[in-house]
Amino acid sequence: MATLDAPIQLPPDLKFEGLPSSANLISQIDRWIIYHLKATVSSDVHYENQLYGCLNTFLFSLFPPRRQFMTIPQPIVRRAMEADEIDEDLGNISFGSTGALHESRDLRKFTDFLEVIEIVSA
Repeated sequence: MATLDAPIQLPPDLKFEGLPSSANLISQIDRWIIYHLKATVSSDVHYENQLYGCLNTFLFSLFPPRRQFMTIPQPIVRRAMEADEIDEDLGNISFGSTGALHESRDLRKFTDFLEVIEIVSA
């Protein structure tokens, strides 16, 4: 069994698994995951991090770590706004960490996620 204090080793090669059908993928998702995903999405979510738990769990159902997938939440990429697009009350903007003015988080409800599979060749 691998432990964090053991020397780093390449994982074993993946065994071939046939491509799953849509029905097979859907059947892998437990009902409680669907429940929490629907409940969270239909609630008044203010911050994107409130979606991470249910979305990560949903994505792990479709892209399992045993197949060497990783789910990586990505920050929302928001377009920088031009001066003539900014509302007088600043209600349609967010202030970026670089000082730039970006589209407000209220204009987008969901964060972006990136699914990756690492290909390692010896």
